[in-house]
Amino acid sequence: MVVFLVPYMSKPVIRTLVVISAIVVLFACSQKSEESYADIEQRSLESWINLYVPQAERFGDKMFIERLKTNPSGKPVEADKWVMVSYQGMTMEGHTFVSRYGEPLKIEGSYSRRAYYGPAYMPVYEVNSGFSMSNGQHEILMTMHEGDSVRAYIPSSLNSNSMGSSSDDVYLGQFSKPANSPTIWIIKVEEVIDDPHEHELKEVENYATLQWGMELTDTLSKGFYFQVTREAPGDEEYISKDSKGTIRSYYAVRLINGFLLDTNIDSIAVRGWGPYEPHNTLPYHFKIMMDDPEMESDLVAIPAFDSLGGRIRYNEWARMVFISEFGYGVTGTSTINPYTPLVFDLYILPEKDE
Repeated sequence: MVVFLVPYMSKPVIRTLVVISAIVVLFACSQKSEESYADIEQRSLESWINLYVPQAERFGDKMFIERLKTNPSGKPVEADKWVMVSYQGMTMEGHTFVSRYGEPLKIEGSYSRRAYYGPAYMPVYEVNSGFSMSNGQHEILMTMHEGDSVRAYIPSSLNSNSMGSSSDDVYLGQFSKPANSPTIWIIKVEEVIDDPHEHELKEVENYATLQWGMELTDTLSKGFYFQVTREAPGDEEYISKDSKGTIRSYYAVRLINGFLLDTNIDSIAVRGWGPYEPHNTLPYHFKIMMDDPEMESDLVAIPAFDSLGGRIRYNEWARMVFISEFGYGVTGTSTINPYTPLVFDLYILPEKDE
């Protein structure tokens, strides 16, 4: 469960804060010309810490942290693990520029009901990669356990390519991450995972057996469960690679926890996102055999759809749950975490010549 951690700075404190860039200017005027900007920034950060959060402990040579919650008995973060991490990045004035918590973005006015504000999922060993973890954040993370949370004060020299720097816009606040300035980060380790593939496979198996009452062996492939929920009337044909024209469908795709990611079914969209969120209600067209090199790109579906040939008929409803191998892959997308299982409800419209 994600718990929102409110930034420590109250409005009176924020009103009395001297913007850190102004402090930097004052230091710059008083230092010798050969002093580097990094040195000036560090001295400014230390002065700010001494003034406003003297209880913060020094972490390494340049950072400061406050340990908000400790769980020594929790699984430790280690270099060969994956972690579920919730985080919030703020300027020194307390403005949120990125967050995996929804509440700060509601305050900033950039919250979206279509975005899933859950923890990010990333390998611990990755620094300065597409998974976006800075050197400073990585150093701090390596001292934490499952269930721990900290508030960290990190200078810009240790915070390049930080969490959220390559995230989709739905996680960004109205303010930009400042350049050449320290930032404040609330970081919570939600879960430490030994093997992401085994973890998602277990999630899928539990979902299929506990939610749908299926047997573990009722799979199309390992980690892929499929079930017809409303049979087609009459003698409708099964869809296949030889189906005439494109196959037209309506669908709803969710995370295993039930969060609605996407749908072209109007009633489901309204229930999931509210009546004012724009959404597509046109049928989704696809073809089986996505590995066909001549296939038009807009007809290429996720791999799971290639397994539907001979499984579902026209004018029929089905549902499926599967590991990321059959979805968006182990790298995920800008809004879907790596190694994320998906749950699909799918309706195939009656056959139509095109």
